Amino acid sequence: MMNLQHHEAVHHPAFLLRMLLAVYVDPGSGSYYYQMVIVGLTTVFFFFTTIRQKIVSVFKKPGTPPADPTPPQTPTDPRNIG
Repeated sequence: MMNLQHHEAVHHPAFLLRMLLAVYVDPGSGSYYYQMVIVGLTTVFFFFTTIRQKIVSVFKKPGTPPADPTPPQTPTDPRNIG
Protein backbone atom coordinates (compact mmCIF):
# COMPACT_ATOMS: atom_id res chain seq x y z
CA MET A 1 0.00 0.00 0.00
CA MET A 2 1.30 3.42 -0.97
CA ASN A 3 1.74 6.18 1.57
CA LEU A 4 -0.64 8.99 0.48
CA GLN A 5 1.38 11.75 2.15
CA HIS A 6 4.41 11.26 -0.09
CA HIS A 7 2.57 10.62 -3.32
CA GLU A 8 2.95 13.30 -5.99
CA ALA A 9 -0.80 13.33 -6.75
CA VAL A 10 -1.46 14.85 -3.33
CA HIS A 11 0.24 18.06 -4.45
CA HIS A 12 -1.60 18.30 -7.77
CA PRO A 13 -4.10 21.25 -7.83
CA ALA A 14 -6.90 19.14 -9.31
CA PHE A 15 -6.53 16.61 -6.49
CA LEU A 16 -6.62 19.35 -3.87
CA LEU A 17 -9.69 20.93 -5.49
CA ARG A 18 -11.46 17.58 -5.58
CA MET A 19 -10.66 17.08 -1.88
CA LEU A 20 -12.11 20.51 -1.04
CA LEU A 21 -15.29 19.89 -3.06
CA ALA A 22 -15.81 16.46 -1.53
CA VAL A 23 -15.99 17.82 2.02
CA TYR A 24 -19.41 17.58 3.65
CA VAL A 25 -20.93 20.98 4.41
CA ASP A 26 -23.56 21.12 7.10
CA PRO A 27 -26.58 23.14 5.86
CA GLY A 28 -26.69 25.38 8.93
CA SER A 29 -23.10 26.10 9.78
CA GLY A 30 -21.82 25.59 6.23
CA SER A 31 -23.96 28.38 4.81
CA TYR A 32 -22.79 30.58 7.68
CA TYR A 33 -19.16 29.87 6.79
CA TYR A 34 -19.82 30.64 3.11
CA GLN A 35 -21.53 33.87 4.13
CA MET A 36 -18.56 34.86 6.28
CA VAL A 37 -16.14 34.24 3.39
CA ILE A 38 -18.26 36.34 1.01
CA VAL A 39 -18.57 39.15 3.56
CA GLY A 40 -14.83 39.05 4.21
CA LEU A 41 -13.96 39.25 0.51
CA THR A 42 -16.44 42.10 -0.01
CA THR A 43 -15.02 43.99 2.96
CA VAL A 44 -11.47 43.61 1.67
CA PHE A 45 -12.55 44.81 -1.78
CA PHE A 46 -14.25 47.97 -0.47
CA PHE A 47 -11.42 48.63 2.01
CA PHE A 48 -8.81 48.71 -0.74
CA THR A 49 -11.12 50.68 -3.06
CA THR A 50 -11.48 53.36 -0.37
CA ILE A 51 -7.74 53.42 0.28
CA ARG A 52 -7.09 53.80 -3.47
CA GLN A 53 -9.56 56.71 -3.70
CA LYS A 54 -7.88 58.47 -0.78
CA ILE A 55 -4.44 58.06 -2.31
CA VAL A 56 -5.66 59.38 -5.68
CA SER A 57 -7.33 62.35 -3.99
CA VAL A 58 -4.00 63.34 -2.40
CA PHE A 59 -2.35 63.67 -5.82
CA LYS A 60 -5.33 65.31 -7.52
CA LYS A 61 -5.20 69.06 -8.11
CA PRO A 62 -7.47 71.00 -5.77
CA GLY A 63 -10.58 72.32 -7.43
CA THR A 64 -10.50 69.77 -10.22
CA PRO A 65 -14.06 68.57 -10.80
CA PRO A 66 -14.63 64.82 -11.00
CA ALA A 67 -14.63 63.35 -14.48
CA ASP A 68 -18.09 63.38 -16.08
CA PRO A 69 -18.72 60.07 -17.86
CA THR A 70 -21.42 61.55 -20.14
CA PRO A 71 -20.30 63.55 -23.18
CA PRO A 72 -21.52 67.15 -23.42
CA GLN A 73 -24.79 67.59 -25.28
CA THR A 74 -24.58 69.68 -28.40
CA PRO A 75 -27.58 71.92 -29.04
CA THR A 76 -29.57 70.97 -32.09
CA ASP A 77 -30.06 73.49 -34.83
CA PRO A 78 -33.79 74.34 -35.07
CA ARG A 79 -33.46 74.65 -38.86
CA ASN A 80 -32.62 70.94 -39.14
CA ILE A 81 -35.75 69.73 -37.31
CA GLY A 82 -38.51 68.39 -39.46
